[in-house]
Amino acid sequence: MTLDGNTIASYIDNSSEVFGSKSIDLSAYADGNHQLGVTAIDVNNLSQSVQVAVNLVSEDTTPPTFNKSQSKVVKNADGSYDANLLFDDAVSAVKEGKVFEKWQTKALTTFSMQVAQFSTKASEVSVEVKDMYGNTLKQDINLETFNQTQE
Repeated sequence: MTLDGNTIASYIDNSSEVFGSKSIDLSAYADGNHQLGVTAIDVNNLSQSVQVAVNLVSEDTTPPTFNKSQSKVVKNADGSYDANLLFDDAVSAVKEGKVFEKWQTKALTTFSMQVAQFSTKASEVSVEVKDMYGNTLKQDINLETFNQTQE
């Protein structure tokens, strides 16, 4: 792995996994835009490299936001709702969240990353969504307010 052309980490993992993740500490690097490079080498010594632009930030104090325009709710013929709710974070990233039926304390569903998918008979839900820095969005969402189609 490289940042702005300088090697920052190297891993040897003889795993057969296609997908993987590794943690890297970028705290020594300045805030701002950088180029992150990743090179993977397979068992046949064939390699593939990719460069992506990243914006490093040392602090994020803003919570995630609910992206209603990219979310979808369908009201079914039986009155239940199928929902795909999308959340964004402008600085870091959405880490995880929970969806509750309004006035309930047990989570209807938990999710990782940006999208909450669930079905419910309740027209109102509450969400708690955390970003990578622990900032939390708490919001009530009325599922009736979406442009819906019946299935």
